[in-house]
Amino acid sequence: MGPNVTRSQKRAAAKKFDQDTNEVTLVQNAIGSSGVAFLEFNKDKTVILGAAYAQGTIDVWDVSASDGSLKLLKQIAAGGTPGPDQPRQASPHPHQALLDPSGRYFLVNDLGTDSIIVIDSEADYSIINRIAVTPAGNGPRHGAYYPPGADKATHYFLASEIASLVTAFELTYTDDGTGISLAQLQSLSSYGEDSPPANATSASAGELVITSDGKHLYVSNRLSGNETDSISHFSIDIDADEPLTFVDQISSGGLVPRDFSLSTDETVLFSTNQDGELGLVAFTRDAETGSLAEKPAASVTRDVFGAPSYGPQYVREVGEVGSNS
Repeated sequence: MGPNVTRSQKRAAAKKFDQDTNEVTLVQNAIGSSGVAFLEFNKDKTVILGAAYAQGTIDVWDVSASDGSLKLLKQIAAGGTPGPDQPRQASPHPHQALLDPSGRYFLVNDLGTDSIIVIDSEADYSIINRIAVTPAGNGPRHGAYYPPGADKATHYFLASEIASLVTAFELTYTDDGTGISLAQLQSLSSYGEDSPPANATSASAGELVITSDGKHLYVSNRLSGNETDSISHFSIDIDADEPLTFVDQISSGGLVPRDFSLSTDETVLFSTNQDGELGLVAFTRDAETGSLAEKPAASVTRDVFGAPSYGPQYVREVGEVGSNS
C-alpha cells in the first residue's frame, strides 16, 4: 500500500497494508502541496507524482525506500495562463497526472489553464511541453490513453469539467524535445445533443473510462440541475475522422457521481454519488453494445455513508487489476 493525501491539507501519508490481518498502519506523515487531487506512480513505482489542484503545483515524491517512507524531491509550478472562467480558472489547477504507456511521460490535465502539461521522467521530472485545449474555458479534468494496454498511445481522450466536453486527440511521440504532441480531432457534449443539463452553468463532467477492447467510453455528469445526475456512453471508431459517437445516457441514481469504475470482467459499472438517494450503485453492462442497464442491479443509499453531500467519492472492485494509481 502506498501514499494517500488529504486534499484540504498539505499532508501526504504513507501507509502499510497487511493482507493477512487486513490492518492499515501509518508509516509516515509528510508535508507537500495542498489540495492534491490525484496520485500516479512512475513506471517502476519508485516515484509518485501528485497533481495539486489547490496549490497549482505537481509534487514529485521518492517512494523507493524499503520501509515505505516518503521523500519530497521537488514541487513543480504548473504555470500557464489562467482561463476565462472566473473564479474557477483564476490560477493553475492540475487535476490529474497520467503516466503514458511508454512509461516515460506524464500528461497533466490543468483545469485552470485549459492545457495539458507534458512532464518527462528522464529530464528530472521537468515540464517539456504545454498543449492548449480548446475552447477557452473548457477546464481539462480527467483523461485516458488509447489503445488500452498498448506499449505506446496513438490517441488521448479527455473529459473537460467546466464545459462538460469529451475531446478526442491524436497522440504523437516527438523527437524535437516536446515529448508528446496532441492534435485535437473532435469535441462533444458529455450529455449528447438530446439530453442537455438543466443548469449548463453548474454542470461539470467528472470521471472518464475506456473499456479494455477500446470500443466504448463512459463519462460521468455532475451538478446538472436535473433530478439525478448521469453517466453517458460513447462508442469509439478510432479509424474515423471523428472517432466518438454519443450512444446513450442513464441516471446515476443520485447526485454528483465523482467517480466510477468497471468490474474486472467489465460486466458491471460501479458508480459513486456524493448526494441524492443512492450513494453507491452497480449497473450491469452489455458486453456487445456497451450500454448500461437503466435499473441498478444493486445499490446502497447515500445516508448509509453519512450526511448529505458526504457520499462516497471513490469506488473500485476489490482485487482489480491494471490500475497504476
